[in-house]
Amino acid sequence: HSGDGDRSLDELVSERLERARSSRNASRTSSGAATPAPPSTPPSPPPATASSGAAPANNGPLYRWLAVALLVGTYAAIAASAATIEPKDVDGDSFRDFKLCVGIATAPFGALLRWKLGKLLNGKCTGGPCARWPLGTLTANLLASGLLAALAGLCEYDVFGEVAADGNGAWYAEATLKGVGLGFCGCLSTVSTWINEVNTLLSPRPSAEAAAGYGCGCAGVTYALGSVALGLAVGVPAFGWSEWA
Repeated sequence: HSGDGDRSLDELVSERLERARSSRNASRTSSGAATPAPPSTPPSPPPATASSGAAPANNGPLYRWLAVALLVGTYAAIAASAATIEPKDVDGDSFRDFKLCVGIATAPFGALLRWKLGKLLNGKCTGGPCARWPLGTLTANLLASGLLAALAGLCEYDVFGEVAADGNGAWYAEATLKGVGLGFCGCLSTVSTWINEVNTLLSPRPSAEAAAGYGCGCAGVTYALGSVALGLAVGVPAFGWSEWA
């Protein structure tokens, strides 16, 4: 019976030793295994910087204010110059200077009106006896011719007389009228554009109706003669009333 107990004890010790060896082997194996790396955090993007192709700043309002300031300053200088001119003899230096001030002040309005008329009317006439006529330029020239003739008639007729007690009213009135004719009418009318348009209309252009494939420049002839005739029809009565009255 004691032998059986000894064998049981030996078996128990052997079993425990075997378990200890197995435990040591398992610990060695686990220590040699690769430890999984912690999840990596993606690098943060670099701070945003202004790119070289960024849209330019909107300087439109600044330019508009600068243009307004320049315009106001120019007209203030013109007014100051005109205020220093003393009325003297007609057609003298003072008369010429005052007329020039009025002409400079009114010239931009004539140029703008001619540009607007050209934009609205040129190229709009495609049929009839006035086909291909630049009606914008024609209208501007007729308006300028009629107004200039009327202003000249007013000055010739001396319609103002002595409108001021000191006798300077007529001087200022005549200088102003002639200044408007010089500036406004001078910039409303155009000779260079008219000549260029006549030359363009005289050039043959492709035409399906023409036997040779090109139409004649008849529009240039009719436009040139028509402009002169209409100018006389407007200008002669506008000035003639001062002589006929």
